[in-house]
Amino acid sequence: TQERLEQFEQAVRSFRKARDDAKKQGSLFYSAQASLALSAARWKQLSLAEKQQGSIRNAILLETTRALELVSSMSRPELEWRLHYLRGKIFHESGEQYPAREEMKIAAEIAGRVLYSLNDPSLQKIYRQTGDRVDAFADLNEFFVPDESDAARSVDQKTDDLKVKDKSNSESSAQEADYSTLQNSLKALYEIHTSNSVQ
Repeated sequence: TQERLEQFEQAVRSFRKARDDAKKQGSLFYSAQASLALSAARWKQLSLAEKQQGSIRNAILLETTRALELVSSMSRPELEWRLHYLRGKIFHESGEQYPAREEMKIAAEIAGRVLYSLNDPSLQKIYRQTGDRVDAFADLNEFFVPDESDAARSVDQKTDDLKVKDKSNSESSAQEADYSTLQNSLKALYEIHTSNSVQ
């Protein structure tokens, strides 16, 4: 426990240093990324009682707000949805359900865009099941909006299925009509043959 606490404090110091170094070098992306890691580590280490304390929670939320401000000037949706997701967890675990849901909705909307930009279903599966996304996507699942292109494809598929079914039914009816005609022809030929043979 003491050793674990020391490791945690070392990790926090490392994340802070990484964030500050990135800021000095003008790297907004790495600064925001370090802020995310720092905030997640600090929040995870808190006890339930500490999570209920507004001052600690607000300090961590402020860190994520600043990180989001940095990300807003970049096109980094992966980092953006992770920041909103963390904020959703922080609000949820500190008992504020409305802001928690709002943050989760934003996270799901951005994560969904990233996911659906991968047109191959196998790539989407890999994306969802890589690293800590498994738990994140499980938490965000109720907030996901179905991909419109998937919905469109689904409607097109149903239309195509109906066309195939109609075509199949038409072909089946035509085959039945042809078969009936053939039977009638064979019957007529048989009757002619038998009447001739009797004569």
